[in-house]
Amino acid sequence: SLLDVAGGHGWFSAELCKRHAGLQATVLDLPGSARVGREIIARAGMSDRVVHREGDMFEADLGGPYDGALVFDIVHHLSGTQIVTLLQRVREALKPGGTLAILDMFRSDARRQRASAAALGLLFHLTSGADLHSPAELAGHLSDAGFSAPKRVKIRRIPDQDLYQATAV
Repeated sequence: SLLDVAGGHGWFSAELCKRHAGLQATVLDLPGSARVGREIIARAGMSDRVVHREGDMFEADLGGPYDGALVFDIVHHLSGTQIVTLLQRVREALKPGGTLAILDMFRSDARRQRASAAALGLLFHLTSGADLHSPAELAGHLSDAGFSAPKRVKIRRIPDQDLYQATAV
């Protein structure tokens, strides 16, 4: 079972369900996003495996326990405190040893940033009051929320985008 937090379209969950027989996914998102996501998943013929639930990721009952969770493309909109709060909620919804995958844009731990990361950080600051976080900051937030140290997973990359995996401890 998989929880996809703020998963909107549900396509990441659908693709994982296609690759893993028997996997069922629950996508939690706000009503408008969940409505559109349901339509996308229905057109793909995946409604029997991917279910959308409406709710705010900070308030809704996440359900569970799940074997894994996705938190994709949302942490750049959140403060450090909000990230820890969200990750604690996700941790509580996972089975012990459950896997968390976080895909997002990150800035470097180095003092000098790539121009693309600096521009994205400015954009996110202007649109949501947040910023890109560094891998070291993410590791601290994960630890505070009850997860193992994250491992970076190699993927085809968009500049500054990374996938990190951690385990509920």
